[in-house]
Amino acid sequence: MALQSRFKELMAHSVSVKAFLRRSTDGYGAPVYSTASNSYTARVTARHTVLPRPDGHTFVGDHVAWLATTKRIGLKDQFTFSGTTYEVLSETPMADDVGAHHQKLILRRSTG
Repeated sequence: MALQSRFKELMAHSVSVKAFLRRSTDGYGAPVYSTASNSYTARVTARHTVLPRPDGHTFVGDHVAWLATTKRIGLKDQFTFSGTTYEVLSETPMADDVGAHHQKLILRRSTG
């Protein structure tokens, strides 16, 4: 289902996502991402969000993004907004009674 125009107007940002391919074989295990990136219309806001982990500890996100796409974004994918790279901590497809229409991501600034 397409996102309603009144909601799409709130998504004034452009973001890019590169798909995670595999871990490097260089001995360090660094992530290897696709050379192609997908661009999406989005709304990105600074918001402190605490997410529970299965082991009882927590993740702390510092941004939330809503993407105008129904394509799934992987937790290992590389998310870039305004020149800053973020880790995807959580990805939730958002839907109503008609069907899915966008994705909500909880993000944290990447440290490496």
